Amino acid sequence: MQITVRLFAVHREALGTPALTLTVPDGTTAGDVWSLLVRQHPALRDLVPPTAVAVNDRVYPAEHRLADGDQVALLAPVSGGSSGGADAGGHATASGSRAASAPLLELVRDPIRTDALLDAVRHPDAGAVVLFLGTVRERSRGRHVRHLEYEAYEALARSEMARIAEHAIQRWGVRIALVHRTG
Repeated sequence: MQITVRLFAVHREALGTPALTLTVPDGTTAGDVWSLLVRQHPALRDLVPPTAVAVNDRVYPAEHRLADGDQVALLAPVSGGSSGGADAGGHATASGSRAASAPLLELVRDPIRTDALLDAVRHPDAGAVVLFLGTVRERSRGRHVRHLEYEAYEALARSEMARIAEHAIQRWGVRIALVHRTG
């Protein structure tokens, strides 16, 4: 059967085309397309595999069986993936400075300086930096919030922050900064 494969970003650049027709055997799944494509186009071999596959404009799991005439979009990693390839789970890995710095973990009494947080995690191999900033709700439990008093069990807060940071570093190989305002 024949399918149309749409390519984006680094995959499109490697093959020099936004789409191509691919003949595949009956029973081919969405997850099989990348392997079949790499066999026919060795230029893809060293690239990060797609992070998702869409069939006829809908994202499907890898086990989804394809039909003749399907349009399959190989969705490239956001921000171009990385130069280091992918790990066994298909997650992008970065070479060089991946998680090269110790996490920034602080409890502060003054307003949190977001520029310092961004500086702590920004690096040349990162395609993006994510900042989560909590804000004060206007209402809580049916009452208007006029102000907050921050407090923390500091020893426990520090150990939990360290545990969370270590988990994130081990699982995703990220740089991380955690700052909590306590006063």
